[in-house]
Amino acid sequence: NYLRSIGSSCSGWAIQTPVGVAIGSDGNVYVLNRLQRSDQVGQHQVLKFSNDGTFLTSWGGKGRAPGELWEPQGIEVAPDGGIWVAGYMGHNVVHYDQLGNLVEEWNDHNIQPGEFAQVRGAVVGKDAKLYVTDFWNQNVHVFDRYGNFDAMWGERGQGDGQFFNFPRFTAVNDAGQVYISDDREVRVFEDDGTFVGRSDWIIYPG
Repeated sequence: NYLRSIGSSCSGWAIQTPVGVAIGSDGNVYVLNRLQRSDQVGQHQVLKFSNDGTFLTSWGGKGRAPGELWEPQGIEVAPDGGIWVAGYMGHNVVHYDQLGNLVEEWNDHNIQPGEFAQVRGAVVGKDAKLYVTDFWNQNVHVFDRYGNFDAMWGERGQGDGQFFNFPRFTAVNDAGQVYISDDREVRVFEDDGTFVGRSDWIIYPG
């Protein structure tokens, strides 16, 4: 049943082009807003609301300086409360604390292992591993809890363990299995990159 909407008005402006939402263990809601109009505030920002929809704060902003975002695509609240944002055209992964303070940022526009371009997702899984979905290079980069590069897997193709056309969104279940959608289906991997299977339904993620 419908309960309520949030973000219709935040300090005089409204959410436009929300591209991600995540909920913290405390019930706070984080919305990734990719407003495109340069004459309005709120573009390319993380918006934070209480669980009753009260606007609390925002951070980010369009740009390439540390802590800024450029066409962000995915947002994740880690078990420790940290906020991870995938910067699509910023080619980066940005880590904030719950107050919006910058903790760390990885920015590597390249094709080498541990370096990425056009990031579409960044999710924290089992043992605090971070999975970064690289849209342009069509693979997944894995880092340990300290930010050290651990593994890279996936490539373009139609076979098992490959991505038919551009991996987009990522999720991790309680068992640590990693679900990744591309332009045709969802593919499932163990946390070490071992291919498990694929969906038997066809989806077209945005």
